[in-house]
Amino acid sequence: MMEDLFACFLLTNFPIIDKIAIDQPLTIQQLGKKAKVIYPDLLLIKNDLIKGVVDIKTYMGRKRGELENVVINSSNYLIGMQGVTMYYKHGITKEKFVVTADKQLQGFIVAITRKNITALLVEKHLSKIRANGNIHNTQVYFLTDGLHPNHAIYSGHPEKVQILPDFERLINDLKRTFCG
Repeated sequence: MMEDLFACFLLTNFPIIDKIAIDQPLTIQQLGKKAKVIYPDLLLIKNDLIKGVVDIKTYMGRKRGELENVVINSSNYLIGMQGVTMYYKHGITKEKFVVTADKQLQGFIVAITRKNITALLVEKHLSKIRANGNIHNTQVYFLTDGLHPNHAIYSGHPEKVQILPDFERLINDLKRTFCG
């Protein structure tokens, strides 16, 4: 559900995105190798070119101690996809779509809330990530803090959800990815 809502937000605010594949198995078939299937949350596509891959997390939860590894693994994975042609099938019609990953493919790890991970731990992991100079294609964004968005809705206090600067940074990074 979170993926659907985020895709709707992106399509509304970024009409330059042609398609967004949501939770669709992506098959990578290279000559002489066994086909590999991955399950990205969102593929952001423009002119049959995958420009971005979004991994959505409601919060870091059990992965909070592994943030650095999540980013490094994502970055390495995306590097292996760059320039590769692959396909996915429409979830309902089963129509096959052939796409190629951009040579400048970008990864967006989006955590809806920073709850369940301290600001100190986030900064510790982000410092290690920045120190690892070879990670250029994957960024992490924490969109909110304060009251968890789910609790804010049920308690009737949406004003207690704090929008973090990462939200604007995500918007700007998406603009750079799609608009140059």
